[in-house]
Amino acid sequence: MRTIQINVPDNQHKVVSDLLKTIPSIEVTDDNVRSIIPSNAQPGEKPSDYAGPWKKDKRDFQEIRRKSWTRKR
Repeated sequence: MRTIQINVPDNQHKVVSDLLKTIPSIEVTDDNVRSIIPSNAQPGEKPSDYAGPWKKDKRDFQEIRRKSWTRKR
């Protein structure tokens, strides 16, 4: 099965969705809001515990999150 994305105006969303649902082989999902996949990192784990580009990084996940979400105004 393949995935396609159809962008429709809000006022036509239900009509298009209902039309597609009438086709038995089509699965319709409403991804109006993109979901965030939560991290499964545990406190104290470091990216350097994993292979790849993080191998030499000594920061832990909490520090990375704290710095990435800090907004300077």
